[in-house]
Amino acid sequence: MRALMPTPRTPDRTRPTMLLVGALVLLGCAACQPDYPPPSIIDKLRIIGVRAEPPYIGLNEDFSPAPTTLDMLVVGQDPAETICYGWAFCPFAWANDGLYRCFDPSLQVDLGMAASATVTAFDVFESLEAVEALLEDNPDLFPAPPTGGEDSDDGLNDIDDFASQDLYVLFKAAEAGSLPGGVCPASATEFLDAPCPDRSRCLAGYKRLAFALDPAGLEADPPQVLLDEVATHNNPVLEGIDAGPSEEGRSPWAAGDVRIVEEGQPVHLLPRWDPDSVDQYPSPVPGKPPRDEVVLFSWYATGGSYAQERSFDEFPDNVWTAPGLKKDEVSRDVDLWLIARDQRSGSDWLTRTIRVVPRAN
Repeated sequence: MRALMPTPRTPDRTRPTMLLVGALVLLGCAACQPDYPPPSIIDKLRIIGVRAEPPYIGLNEDFSPAPTTLDMLVVGQDPAETICYGWAFCPFAWANDGLYRCFDPSLQVDLGMAASATVTAFDVFESLEAVEALLEDNPDLFPAPPTGGEDSDDGLNDIDDFASQDLYVLFKAAEAGSLPGGVCPASATEFLDAPCPDRSRCLAGYKRLAFALDPAGLEADPPQVLLDEVATHNNPVLEGIDAGPSEEGRSPWAAGDVRIVEEGQPVHLLPRWDPDSVDQYPSPVPGKPPRDEVVLFSWYATGGSYAQERSFDEFPDNVWTAPGLKKDEVSRDVDLWLIARDQRSGSDWLTRTIRVVPRAN
């Protein structure tokens, strides 16, 4: 049998030329791409943080409501505009046309239109009653619990299905001038249901919260309030931030203290947080030791640039570089925000202001 020999290839002398032409085309296309700012730079309305205190839903020992208070950090809005807010609780929600809608309108509990909102276990109970009514008319609506509760033959009609599961608080913020008639809607439900006419001036989302009530306590005799130890935890607490022209030159940066920095100069930043506010939580693997909560930091500013957009507790520091000034600018104030987040929906934030001035001659 004759051995199969490879057929000699004729050198393709056009290949280097084609590669060169392709490279030039790619370079030309790259030059034509719009120059979008990185996510850390705030140049329009943004919601960069939603905080819940505490970051779960529970009950007091006497079965009275234990309120969870929520607020959102809205930045980048037109200072002359009124901001409209909307909040609602829903056990199940998903993205729909840029909004976050409740699985069924009957399950949604209106939480108001103030800059902050309060949700309690009683809002969960109200929604639970609506789930039971919904299942009576639609018994096959939930063949399995959407949020991962224990399977049951009769669907989600038991408090066990909600215990320790992620529930949702829907939220929305918009500049009033971007809405029909230039005014805030009459109700949170109306506001949350309406699409955003301009997403550079209107945003929506949801905040996950664990329902921390342990059903075993309700079944005890007498009934008692037991909270799930995995679901209950603290928000990380930011104590401040150190800043300076170098790592060695950093010093505590007090709230309200406007630092003066020359254009193009770096500012070395170091977050400070309360280590006692960072929790351990039980490992989901039996027999394994508790896990330490990891604190993540997100950095934002109205100008300049960061060396990195995110850092974490092991390597928390960052460097911000001041922007250059325009020809007619005497100075420019730049707002900086630092958001701390843990792994279970806990968060905290702080803001500082830097005044950028021309370089000294």
